[in-house]
Amino acid sequence: MTKLWELKQVNFVVMGGSEKGEERIFCTTNYFEELTNFYPDCTFNFYFVGPELSDVRHKKTHIVN
Repeated sequence: MTKLWELKQVNFVVMGGSEKGEERIFCTTNYFEELTNFYPDCTFNFYFVGPELSDVRHKKTHIVN
């Protein structure tokens, strides 16, 4: 079994995400960014899927270092 800290890239799919919930937290806070503190050598990709996401960020990339 592969350990999370051994991976170079992890993909998360957030099903049922909403503009007022998960999308806002992702873009305006460092909530999800904290993962990079524990796994600095790993790249995390988040894919938000849901009818309640904003049209403004549709198919946009938000990069956090």
